[in-house]
Amino acid sequence: KTTIFSSDKDIMQLVNDRISFFDIASKKYFKSTDVEDKFGIKPCQIPDYLSLLGDASDNVPGVPGIGKVTAAKLISEFLNVENMFEKIDKHPSQKIRESICSYREQILFAKKMTILEIRNEISNDLGYAKFCGLNLSELKEFSEKYGFKSTIPSVIKTTPKSEVKGLIF
Repeated sequence: KTTIFSSDKDIMQLVNDRISFFDIASKKYFKSTDVEDKFGIKPCQIPDYLSLLGDASDNVPGVPGIGKVTAAKLISEFLNVENMFEKIDKHPSQKIRESICSYREQILFAKKMTILEIRNEISNDLGYAKFCGLNLSELKEFSEKYGFKSTIPSVIKTTPKSEVKGLIF
């Protein structure tokens, strides 16, 4: 069995009978049933849920007017956003129907952005993982391009001042 330690809720999509999650912020363990109790959905539905709700920490926009309860109800009812789009015309709330239809492309893009890609191709040679230094200029450019606002301040706190000198942030 494996336990993943993180505070990032999108990692909870990996929880199953072999993988548990330890939330380092709340100091709580989560098994599949715990994820269901917390969110009202199965772990594998986390990307669908976040595509409706949004995730500010990962710059994933949500659908205006859809909060935690509504997102969980929609995913529980339709199982995923693709089914939701096919059957949304049967939903009793006109406001929700309009929001879902208006934000369809954003929802689909957000789902793609929140699905964690799992690769089973692991090399026995870990030489490729060797740390070869940090290029702060490239990190700054990458962070600005993709909107990682907290990356640079976090790195600066842990990087020797001699390496940070001369960079303008």
